[in-house]
Amino acid sequence: MRIPVVKIVDGEKVAFPLPGCTDIMVRLCSAYRRLELAHTIDAKEDNVIVARVEGDRIPLGTYALEVRGKIFGNDWRSNEYEQVAIVDRNADADTELGNTDEGEDSVEMDTAVVILPPDRELDALVKEALAQNKAMSELSDAIKASEEGRAKSEELRAKSEEARVQAELTRANNEAERVQAEQVRESSEGQRLAAEQGRASAESARVTEESARVDAENARVTAEGERVTAENARTEAEAARQEAENERVTAETARVEAENTRVTAEGEREQGFTEKAAHLEELLQYIKDNHLEVDVKLAEAIKNTIKGTDEFVYLDGSDGNVKSMLNTRSLGPSAAAVYYAGKRSVMPGESYMVIGYRKNELIRSIDLSGWDFEAATDMARFLYFASGLQTLTLPENVMLGNVTNMSQCFYGCGSLQSLDTSKWTLANVTDMNGCFYDCESLREIDLSSCNITKCRNWDHCFTTLDNLETLRIGLIDFSPCGSIDFFPWETNPRELTGTLRGIRNDFRAVSRRMTRDSCMVFINGLETVTEAKTLTLGVNNKPVSLGGKGSDPISDDDLKIATDKGWTVQFE
Repeated sequence: MRIPVVKIVDGEKVAFPLPGCTDIMVRLCSAYRRLELAHTIDAKEDNVIVARVEGDRIPLGTYALEVRGKIFGNDWRSNEYEQVAIVDRNADADTELGNTDEGEDSVEMDTAVVILPPDRELDALVKEALAQNKAMSELSDAIKASEEGRAKSEELRAKSEEARVQAELTRANNEAERVQAEQVRESSEGQRLAAEQGRASAESARVTEESARVDAENARVTAEGERVTAENARTEAEAARQEAENERVTAETARVEAENTRVTAEGEREQGFTEKAAHLEELLQYIKDNHLEVDVKLAEAIKNTIKGTDEFVYLDGSDGNVKSMLNTRSLGPSAAAVYYAGKRSVMPGESYMVIGYRKNELIRSIDLSGWDFEAATDMARFLYFASGLQTLTLPENVMLGNVTNMSQCFYGCGSLQSLDTSKWTLANVTDMNGCFYDCESLREIDLSSCNITKCRNWDHCFTTLDNLETLRIGLIDFSPCGSIDFFPWETNPRELTGTLRGIRNDFRAVSRRMTRDSCMVFINGLETVTEAKTLTLGVNNKPVSLGGKGSDPISDDDLKIATDKGWTVQFE
């Protein structure tokens, strides 16, 4: 379908060239939809749009034709809306807008486009077209104004072109100068290359000479190394010879001394044999005169019983015989005396009981000075219920730093008079439950070298220590613990020294004889709490302001230290 586009100039229709336009659209409009048509601009008449109407895509019916676009950014649209019908049944079609006629522009087809004259159904479209006429008039004025702007732009463009031509002439001159400079540069570069070739030749000669010098130096260094190696070998050989000579002289001297010693010892042996024979006669007479035959027999039995260093030699109270057994076994309740405990290393994780689970009232002393506790980790029930034990000898510098379990270690050792704990560390101990339970004969426990920070269980550690006067500690941190009764039952020490910390749960430290300074060790160890917690002290330390009548009460300021940390202090 060919659509001529014209504009109204002074009341006359004038062809409107389309190549300068953009965004051209051709639409068929009905009451329900707008269908856009593909189109081109006629090659001969540049004001004619050739639109493609596809009958198989567009429904049959009557449509208004709308044409619109832009020129110089301004919108324009058709002033009149032509009426077009899509018909079928081999209808004749007039595909050119304008006069409807038949002839060379008519075709015969199954579906055709028919250009219709306006009818009364298109009144609304006609009215809109009239309104568009006015808009087109205004657009014409705008086009005139745009044309004037275009003329001014063209004038500016001409001036810009003149300036561009002048700039191009300047550029050409500059390019000529650049070409000349480039030629000079190429000449200089040729001279530089020649000089560089001469330098490279000289450098090559220098490298060759340097390589020869390096080879000579390497040969000299190699020869020097071989000379040094040979000299070192000679020196070492001389040193070895001298050392061998010294060893020979030393050995010869030792041999001479040994021979002299042997000769002297042989003389002394012969003399001693005579003296011992006389002394033996005197000793036998002394035994008979003092009725020591039984002690001699016991000593002979002990001597004859020892078979190794890893044994107990003990008196069996059940039959009166001296016996031996490996010191990895427990002695049991019938052992009446331990004459020899041998040597032994207590191993990590090993749980060992010297006595066993049954009470032993007979053993009075035991010497474990030959035992090694450095690797020990479990000392639970080590001397459990050795109720008759009065003296315990441990290694002078006993090492208990790896022990974690001291539970009931000296449980029930009620006859034990003293225990040297001053060098213990117990840095890794986690369980002190019942460690000194019922050690009622101890008057002092010295843990002043201990920094105990990992222990979680202090239950009955110091229970029933009737005669305990002094407890010395280094540092105890109660942070891992819950509530604690530190001095239960008949434990009433007078003096406590050292440092406590980490007390954050209910804590009992009741002693009828404890000093005010000892109470302050507990008070200074309290942590600040946000929930109600109670510290219980002995009535001997009750402040006078609260009715206390004890011999060494704490002051109100002492009490305030605890209450300021959120604690309640009571006295029993």
